[in-house]
Amino acid sequence: MSTGTPGHALDHIVPTNIHALISEGSARLLHHEKFLRVQMTDVTGVVRRPRPFRVEDPFSSGNADTLLNDNGYIPALDLFCVELNDATLLGERAILLNETRQLMTDSHHPEHSVDVLAVDDRRQFERVPLRKVDDGYNFENPMPQMIEIDDPVILLSSMEENNYGAFLLRVATKLIQIGRLGLNETKVLVASRGAWQRTILKWAGIGEDRLIDHDAAYCYQARQMIVPSLRLPNFFLDDASVAFCQAIRERIAREHEVPTGASPLVYVSRRGQAIKNPTHRVMTNEAELIEMLERKGFCIFEPEAHSFEVQAMVFGQARMVVGPGGAGMFNTIFCRPGVTMISMEPQMDWLVMHANIFSSMGHQYGLVVGGSDPTDHSAQKRWRADLPSMARLIDAIV
Repeated sequence: MSTGTPGHALDHIVPTNIHALISEGSARLLHHEKFLRVQMTDVTGVVRRPRPFRVEDPFSSGNADTLLNDNGYIPALDLFCVELNDATLLGERAILLNETRQLMTDSHHPEHSVDVLAVDDRRQFERVPLRKVDDGYNFENPMPQMIEIDDPVILLSSMEENNYGAFLLRVATKLIQIGRLGLNETKVLVASRGAWQRTILKWAGIGEDRLIDHDAAYCYQARQMIVPSLRLPNFFLDDASVAFCQAIRERIAREHEVPTGASPLVYVSRRGQAIKNPTHRVMTNEAELIEMLERKGFCIFEPEAHSFEVQAMVFGQARMVVGPGGAGMFNTIFCRPGVTMISMEPQMDWLVMHANIFSSMGHQYGLVVGGSDPTDHSAQKRWRADLPSMARLIDAIV
């Protein structure tokens, strides 16, 4: 690998989509498949999210039922994997074809396609070093440093790749298509600076000798770039993704045992996170909730205090999981399908995405909306759970 600055940096860049690139021969289609969740597809071929067994909104934070109903349809987009020659990764997942000056992303989902990059805030969020000019883009000034990759490389990077849940569902699941193609030795460009990222990749079959660490502050130009599409734009797992997650848990189970003291009743706590970051989505009455749950036989589990392997084993043996919506609850993808779970949602913002995860895994899930502190004007507000509602719901199940 070598470094430099992006070539033809002053040339006008135009957005395009993967279908157009394939049609005109700028991208070679390596693999194509349908998004399938057979048990949740109706007779018309539409994928619909199974409903929760209970939705509680004791603080009247908003109409949670309406929000879920209005977003109950899951777009079953085709999945693709393409090969690009002389392409450059910009930011997290914007890809520039250097010869034709065309820009694409890893998805044609309307919320993740190249069209979303027309919004300044979205480009900033995904760290794309371009500025909008008329019907296209130019590079920002100063231009970012470029790293050149001579060998063929698989592009796994995607949006929020340093977030635990996003890494699991947006990044790691791209390996499903790579596995079907049998690309078992090709280098992989992916955020892998964190030990937890490398551990997840290891259990997914990618050794450290294949990794090229991705840092969105740089551009990466590759002579040959293999790009699998974003598989789960809505965090709704298809059949292949469910099998992929269960296979990871089973591999871990062959080498690790369930930790001593683990209970089939698991409460996923954020109290350690609240101490480290007291301004980030703190549940103000979590101590009282924990005391109540311990009396009911729950083990209190703080995922970030344990290895990835322990997390997978604890969730894999669970019969019931309760917790506040967040990264820790993404581990329910390692539960056996069909467990009972209750997610306490601090705000309405992620209600639909979290419901997608739980329902697509086949879990029996309930949602309880918390009460945000109206005096907290931050994006990640303090909040509290309604303990009587939680007690009634849990007592009806346990």
